[in-house]
Amino acid sequence: MTDWVEKVRQVIAARDQRLTPQRQLVLQVLAREGDSHLSAEEIYLLARREMPEIGLATVYRTLELFAELGVISRLEVGAGQARYELNRQPDLHYHHHLICRKCGRIEEFREDLLEELERRVEEETGFSITDHNLRFFGLCRSCRTNGSA
Repeated sequence: MTDWVEKVRQVIAARDQRLTPQRQLVLQVLAREGDSHLSAEEIYLLARREMPEIGLATVYRTLELFAELGVISRLEVGAGQARYELNRQPDLHYHHHLICRKCGRIEEFREDLLEELERRVEEETGFSITDHNLRFFGLCRSCRTNGSA
């Protein structure tokens, strides 16, 4: 993780910011949790285990800064809720999300099926597409199997 943290440090420094211990801890929590898609509150609770003095407002500000810088991705999951994940390759779009409306589970779908659509949109409109975000909402396999519909 050291190389990746150094890259983040450089991105932050380019905006005249510092990678404070609190910000580094937020990164470490996200890195440890992998593809968990954590809420700000979950990140806060995990960070407090190592740094009890960290504040929820600090976590929110850190997440906002990291999202602006492209260090993390913010995923809107509905009802004003957001989840966060590391964006280790900010120039590479690599997955979409499946969000269960019953249990809140988030799964990743790692195939990008929109390349042809992007090409057509660019040709027809002259708009240069740099990224896209696709979310599917429904019921996960577990909720469907358990009859929770």
